[in-house]
Amino acid sequence: MAVYRSDQALVTFGAEAVHGGYQELADATTHTNKTKLSAAALAGARSILVVTASDIAVGDFLRVGYETGTTVSSGTITNPGESHSEIRRVQGVDGLRLYLDSPLGFTHASGQGVVEATVSAGLAAFPAVTANTIVYGEAIKFIPGIYDTVDVPDMETTFTPTYALGSTAKRNATFFYKGEQAFNGAIPAFSVINGWPLRFPVGKITTATSDTMGTITDAGDDDASMSGAHSATSWINYDAGPIFTANKGDMIITLPLDGSGSGSSNGHDIVAALLTDGVLNHATPATNRNLIHINDSGSEEVIQVAEVLDATAKIIRLSHPLRFDHTSSGTNSIEVTLMDAAARTYIHTIEETSDLDSISMNVHMRDSGETTANDFDRRYYGGRIGSSVIAGEETGRLTMSWDGMQFMGMAHNQGLDSDFASGSTSESSARLPRFNMMKTISDTEAWVPPNNVTTAASKGTAGEPYLFSQGQITLFGVPIATIRSFSLSISNSPEARYYIGGGGGNRNRGPYEIVNQRREYSLSMTAVEPSSRASNANAQSLLYEDGLGSSIFKEMLMEGDKNNGLLGASPEGLKFEIFMSRDNEPSTTSTDYIKIEPAYASGTEPVFGLSKQGMFIQSAKYNLDGSNPIQADLDIVLRSIKITIGDTLPIYP
Repeated sequence: MAVYRSDQALVTFGAEAVHGGYQELADATTHTNKTKLSAAALAGARSILVVTASDIAVGDFLRVGYETGTTVSSGTITNPGESHSEIRRVQGVDGLRLYLDSPLGFTHASGQGVVEATVSAGLAAFPAVTANTIVYGEAIKFIPGIYDTVDVPDMETTFTPTYALGSTAKRNATFFYKGEQAFNGAIPAFSVINGWPLRFPVGKITTATSDTMGTITDAGDDDASMSGAHSATSWINYDAGPIFTANKGDMIITLPLDGSGSGSSNGHDIVAALLTDGVLNHATPATNRNLIHINDSGSEEVIQVAEVLDATAKIIRLSHPLRFDHTSSGTNSIEVTLMDAAARTYIHTIEETSDLDSISMNVHMRDSGETTANDFDRRYYGGRIGSSVIAGEETGRLTMSWDGMQFMGMAHNQGLDSDFASGSTSESSARLPRFNMMKTISDTEAWVPPNNVTTAASKGTAGEPYLFSQGQITLFGVPIATIRSFSLSISNSPEARYYIGGGGGNRNRGPYEIVNQRREYSLSMTAVEPSSRASNANAQSLLYEDGLGSSIFKEMLMEGDKNNGLLGASPEGLKFEIFMSRDNEPSTTSTDYIKIEPAYASGTEPVFGLSKQGMFIQSAKYNLDGSNPIQADLDIVLRSIKITIGDTLPIYP
């Protein structure tokens, strides 16, 4: 008999553009029940306004968006061109307002179609990718690293006992009433294979290239370079005209030309270059020419084109959602560049933000008999990473954890139960609570963390881990080679909020939102004292192990206040750097690394001032515990960090 095995489960994640709005381009077989939006519905909306709702009932499944010119009783649905389409379930109907089971993942313009989906038919393929065999449409497809244990955030319900007067109670509860629902989980220590999971407890990530994207020439070989009449890099500089605008989370965007329609006065026709050169047919490790760099100050990112949807209107579909909003203007110039086939590295910079992007997480389980009809899938949305630990120890690998994850809710594919269906009035309402139509994200669709682009998508063989033995830790400006372990903890202290109302119905009683509170960092490490040293040694040393310079113990005594003597009252703190390399190169020359260091409000050195201090050693105990040579256990606090990643991987969630 086939069983579900935990070692055959697949856990993937994706970034959300707005809290709780999980993203998945999806289509479905539809009923004749059709309506349209009477007002724009922004990503994150929990309800939509339609022109007519007479045929819509609680429990129905709706396809929002991606509709062309269908006549309904209240008029004609606006043809939005090629638009985002997603599936949501109706939780409540209040006149012309429809409450949804989860927030929308995409923005939809007024007039776009809202059509009832036939639940028994399942999802239809969102328009087929004709130029590439790889399926694009899933956004919750990134694997965070190499994990073997996951605390899955399945629904937990609080049942509240109520005690009433009565002769039969016998001191026991008289009734149990359903209370709040919670969705909490964790991914304990997993091996870091690239920088994909690093930003979510910290902030935003921007991507820069190591070059200017090169020059595109015709070498007569589609597999080696771009063919066609492109003597210069294909690019467009958007400002007040033409205007480029795209929403964070979009997977379908337009790259407009100027009014002439034959080309841009500010550059070239990127979409024409994509088609002319057959880029989508020839995206290989050596020639990923479907990569586009968006140079928008403070919001730089690399996107990957999955398909040209409309060559005339210049509409393209992406392999993954945008990380930022982009709007060009007379004061904000955005350069969009189609990359050539040159090998290059990328610099990804993670900087703190107050608002953190939430995540969606998908759990796919296929039984040991590999029967697709028995797939057991669950999806969680609106997730916040409560705390995280980045750690390493001797003989080991760099690891990370996502702890204390809290989600707003979940969806699943477990559709029917005979007892539940017996009280239902329609095919749709017979489906179990929190069921929704969703795509299967199996090993075929998941993106494994590589350390470069290995196929037309960033799938393929997992990259090498970061070994502790290939790292370097610098404290107070001095590399310390005798670190045995370190652990950097990040806490965001999220709180689940349950507000009044919301139209969620009797079955959806999960958190309305998860709100992060104050962020805190701590760093611990164990360092062997490699050499005895003179008690008055104070010369600056480039190597801690030579015993000539200051010691960890002395730095602890000075409390990060080194320049003010015994009267010191303005501690500036100390610098530190955690550097993990995969190419065995030092920090000055490595191109394949992760670097963690303090972030300052201004400058590159710690000073006493608002948001400008470095780290502080709270304790450095040289315990007599049998360790030889003697070692110090450091307890360190710090106020902020910045993470820089160098690799050959352009695609980041």
